[in-house]
This record gives sequence, C-alpha cells and structure tokens, in this order.
Amino acid sequence: MEKPQKLEDINQKLDKCACLYIESYQSLLTYRELMNRALDDGYLNLSKARSLIGCSSLSILQVPLELEAKISIKTSENVDLVKTDDPNVDFELRNINFNLSVSDSDSKEAPLPGWFGVFTPMSLKTSQKSFSRSLNLATCIAECQTKLNTLEIIYQDLLSEKNKLLNV
Repeated sequence: MEKPQKLEDINQKLDKCACLYIESYQSLLTYRELMNRALDDGYLNLSKARSLIGCSSLSILQVPLELEAKISIKTSENVDLVKTDDPNVDFELRNINFNLSVSDSDSKEAPLPGWFGVFTPMSLKTSQKSFSRSLNLATCIAECQTKLNTLEIIYQDLLSEKNKLLNV
C-alpha cells in the first residue's frame, strides 16, 4: 500500500477513535451524574429512616458479623470491529463487560431481614433500592472507563504509527 493511502487510512481510524472517545466520555459523565443522584437519594432516605425508627435502632451494630455478599461481579471480554467511513478501513476494540450477579441462596428471604423489626420504614426500602441502582451504575462506569482507556491506547498507537509514516 502506498504511503498516502496508508496515511489516509490512519487518519480515518484516528477520527473514528476520537469520536468514540468523546461518546464514551459523555456516557461516563452521564453515568457518574446518575450515580451521584442515586447515592444522594440513598443517603437521604437512610437518614429519614434513622430519624423515624431512631439512631440506635438503625446502625451498623444491627448487621450480623456473619454477613455474606449476595452480589458478585463477573467480567467478560469481547472484541468489536469498529467501522470507519471507508468500508475497507476498520479496527478492533476490546470491550470488558462487568455483570452483576445476585446469589439466590436465600431467595425466599425478604430484601431486608427482620433486623429492623416488623414494620420496616418505606424510606429504608427506598434507600436500599437506590444503593442497588448505584451498584448497577458503578458497573456501567467501570465499563466506560475501561473503554476510554482502551481507546486512548489505540489512539496513541495510531498516532505513533502516523508519525513514523510522516518521518520516513
């Protein structure tokens, strides 16, 4: 392949990589804003619940020492082929997906066990849902950040390849 054509291909890849980076960064900012709102809602509802049932009734001392995690994160990796404006020019983009999985060992157990009495305040349940939503958003943020890191590496590699072509 001649030098001008190869340079044009690299420029198209750089353009596409820059566009993907900007889109991913915008998604990252959106997910961070949603996570901040979810955490704010969770903490606000938790403080409402504490004021309703009393600070001593809702504390870390209520949680048993043998507490097991019910949510785990599994990762999977796949490679996507990114197309540019020219159908002959494309590049590979590795994606790492983070998946939350909830263990079903005690599926018959209520979301909030009897730690807080029979009548659990609605604000406590709402707080739990907000924190659960923030976990999902945290996995989305992690995916966006890994995609941004991958795109940055690809962009730097393409840029150094372009500089080599221009200097030769």
